[in-house]
Amino acid sequence: MKLDFVFASVLKPGTTVAYHSHRALEIVYYAEGSGTIRFGEGPEWNIAPGSFHIAPDGCLHTQWNETELRALCIGVYGS
Repeated sequence: MKLDFVFASVLKPGTTVAYHSHRALEIVYYAEGSGTIRFGEGPEWNIAPGSFHIAPDGCLHTQWNETELRALCIGVYGS
């Protein structure tokens, strides 16, 4: 398994992240803030402090936040 990316993300209130995917498995830990995430055409899931998501490589996802959102994003491949 190899690290593809790691970064801290801070998004201002009202930010929408357009549908996108990654070439690696993505793990995101939400440290602060609230919002919603959707994978593909599936249901919407709430984002809250202490929650996380895991998206396989190539999985389309979008998110929007109501408050400032702080998250740690990690991508790994070869697992």
